[in-house]
Amino acid sequence: IINCRQKLKGVLPLLAALFFCWAGDAFLIYADDNPNYFLFGLAAFLIGHLFYIFSFNRFAEKTSSLLTQKSWILVLPIVYSILLLIILFKGLGDMKLPVIIYASAITIMGIAAINRYKRTETFSFIFVFIGALFFVGSDSLIALNKFHSQIESAPLIIMSTYIIAQYMITTGLLLHINKEEHAE
Repeated sequence: IINCRQKLKGVLPLLAALFFCWAGDAFLIYADDNPNYFLFGLAAFLIGHLFYIFSFNRFAEKTSSLLTQKSWILVLPIVYSILLLIILFKGLGDMKLPVIIYASAITIMGIAAINRYKRTETFSFIFVFIGALFFVGSDSLIALNKFHSQIESAPLIIMSTYIIAQYMITTGLLLHINKEEHAE
């Protein structure tokens, strides 16, 4: 029972991230009926990303991070986020502040995924990193479709990239957890 509790405690941040992302999805289903639901969905995803950031840091070895060695790596996700916000800015209206806060969170989530480089098993890093890229891509498509211009087949592309993202991130983190368990 103790070992089971320890395992559950270890995966709680991942489960919380998945739960809040699911809640975000549930709110977005009704966003066309009530604009507040988009904001609620954004908030749920924001909390989900905070749990992902925590998970990415939790499921990595405590060796020196890539960011302390090569902080220039931060430039790419930050530049991408800024460029996307510039493209979206005119269409954001009252949503400027929530979208900027959310964009900051998902950018930090991407940086946290990158920061696992050489601090976990190779496949764990690759899966989480690719998953984070798909998540950023999915959310970018949502933002472009909602605040810039309609994208043909947007719902299909968004959900496909989102499902791949969740699968890759979860699988990558579980690879790290399984490695920890076999090391004990």
